[in-house]
Amino acid sequence: MICKERLVAVSELKLAEIQKMDENKLDIYVKSLNAFTEGLPVLDERIKAALEAKDLASLSKCLADVRDLLAAIHATDMADECTKQIKDLKSIKHEKLEAFMAYFLTSLSMLSIDIQMAELKEQENGATATASSERKPAATWNQSKEKKIILAVDDTPFFLTTLKKILQDTDYKLLCLTSGSDALKALEKHHPDLVLLDIEMPEMNGYELAAQIRKRGEKALIVFLTGNAKKENVVRAVEAGAADFIVKPVNKGEVLAKIERYI
Repeated sequence: MICKERLVAVSELKLAEIQKMDENKLDIYVKSLNAFTEGLPVLDERIKAALEAKDLASLSKCLADVRDLLAAIHATDMADECTKQIKDLKSIKHEKLEAFMAYFLTSLSMLSIDIQMAELKEQENGATATASSERKPAATWNQSKEKKIILAVDDTPFFLTTLKKILQDTDYKLLCLTSGSDALKALEKHHPDLVLLDIEMPEMNGYELAAQIRKRGEKALIVFLTGNAKKENVVRAVEAGAADFIVKPVNKGEVLAKIERYI
């Protein structure tokens, strides 16, 4: 069963009534959540293909399917946005439409991951797990540092440059590396409060690096960077020690919110 406390914390879901749901209604709702998380990766590919082909009819059908899935899980604001985009498709310039869809697909992926995490965290911690129990553990052991240290590992220099710009005016100390082997060497000198970790990297992927970080006894929380909301990837990341996810392409608000949540 989905962990209610964590699910209610997902801002996109208008679920003030979820705490009042009986077992039968919650059962039906969980099926809708599963339909969304399982159907999104396929719809994501269909939307991208329709955009590339500039096929507005197919794109409209995809958005209608997404809207129906969102409505079923009470993500009403996002469902309304789908309806608006369907109505405006023919009047929007293609470049603007591509930019919006990139943002919208990122938001959908993050929503899917949040829903999956609600279920996975309950399986891990039991039905009494709460979101508050997951926050800021690093601060309890590392309060002496003047600046909290964030280790970011990604083989894409562009992403690291973006991250530097996002954090340039903050009080965090950011260490950027492009390989798992370099990250392991850095751990010998630095003990980060938070690790931002790309999943798909050559030489050593994010899952393998996370296992090595845990093997060395590092206490920092790990937030995985991904563009993939497929269940098997989310499950594998959680098993590797993921506390949370940031979905690529990233936006400043999400990055800062996730960092502030944990350190």
